[in-house]
Amino acid sequence: MRALKIWIGIAIIFILGFASGVIGTVVHIRSVIARVGHSNPEARKTVILKRLVKKLDLTEAQTQKIGVIIEQRDKEMRDAFSQCHPRIRSSLMDALSDIRVELTVEQQETFDKITRRMRKMHSLPIVK
Repeated sequence: MRALKIWIGIAIIFILGFASGVIGTVVHIRSVIARVGHSNPEARKTVILKRLVKKLDLTEAQTQKIGVIIEQRDKEMRDAFSQCHPRIRSSLMDALSDIRVELTVEQQETFDKITRRMRKMHSLPIVK
């Protein structure tokens, strides 16, 4: 029985680490996207091109060609993100639900407060 409790504790710690890693990654990605113009692909392209021109001393021809490449790949990346984002969110919500089941009623109340803060910060649904 004692070994089982230890393994359950280790599993909970692992799942919490996973969840915090996912949340940390989402926060980081959102901050990076916000700096580069999340909802404005043209602003994102401009920022990227300015950095490349400055660091690589691009010619005008290179700048134009690279600008076209950035536009094409930006659309591909947005499409890929929109496809994988629901899976990531679903996995996170499943992990939080699984964790909640393992907690006592008192722990669930505290955990619910934590998840409410997460939900507010990251637009996540309520876990119950």
